Amino acid sequence: MTQGLIVVLALLILNSLWFSPRFLFLIPVERFSPQGKSIAIAMLELLCWYFILGALARYAEYQALGQLSHQGWEFYAVTVCLTLVFAAPGFILRYLWRA
Repeated sequence: MTQGLIVVLALLILNSLWFSPRFLFLIPVERFSPQGKSIAIAMLELLCWYFILGALARYAEYQALGQLSHQGWEFYAVTVCLTLVFAAPGFILRYLWRA
């Protein structure tokens, strides 16, 4: 149950970050860039959300199992790729889709 909730939360957050004018949904981007959120700022936000969601998943693992499993570099390579795949639909709609 918790794993599915984290996946759905990740899909929602990673797609909606492309449409939000705020950094991490809290800080107005106009403080950093008067033109609005650039792709570089959005990619930095994507990296921040990767670590936030990863910490949430580690906490859920500890709550469910009572211990944390050791993960190698392969695990982190796969999770980075999954993060990019989860964020792809929002990126496509925001920057590549021509109406």
